Amino acid sequence: MTQPVRIMLVDDHALFREGLALLLKGRSNLQVVAEAATGEEALSRLESARPDLVLLDLNLPGIGGVEACRLLKEKAPDLRVVILTMSDDLESIFEAVRAGACGYLLKDIASQNLLEAIDQIDREGGILEPFLARRLLAEFSGPRPAHRPAEPAAAPSPLLSPRETEILRKVVDGLSNKEIADRLCISKYTVGNHINNIFRKLGVNDRTQAAVAAIKMRLV
Repeated sequence: MTQPVRIMLVDDHALFREGLALLLKGRSNLQVVAEAATGEEALSRLESARPDLVLLDLNLPGIGGVEACRLLKEKAPDLRVVILTMSDDLESIFEAVRAGACGYLLKDIASQNLLEAIDQIDREGGILEPFLARRLLAEFSGPRPAHRPAEPAAAPSPLLSPRETEILRKVVDGLSNKEIADRLCISKYTVGNHINNIFRKLGVNDRTQAAVAAIKMRLV
């Protein structure tokens, strides 16, 4: 039997934290192993709780969410830290990504979508929400329509193969491995292999970093 994903919740609003814990405890594949109201508290509980994933608010008293993310990743490099916050400020997003966050979710997310996001992070190591993909595109590529036109054939790249470039386009659009597989009529395992190769070639660790690198380097 697959071991449940061990989760730490870090948020200074007790009511929100308790409600989130109740939601997650309703899933047999998830286990809330610790709760913390501050970054300092999260750091002190990290070793004993041994979480696989941390859901972390940005607006914390004390050291703050971004710094807490950086310190958590220093102590546990394989830890997956996902920002769960109210702020969609682009600079906050970039700071969190630079600190090592593998995903960025807004607190107005529907409960089912949050559970699906956690499942995707567990399977794929990270998540790039469509709202974030749009913000990244707007920041680095100038204004674009909400619905992008049909894509031309992927342009040759000295770094990536045409298929890798095609898949990277869809990562930038915020699609999951399964969604990419369905669009391209290939298996999700093949998509996963391509994405691992893309990460290696771009020198990144997750989907958000790959999207930022792709847009900055004009690979998509």
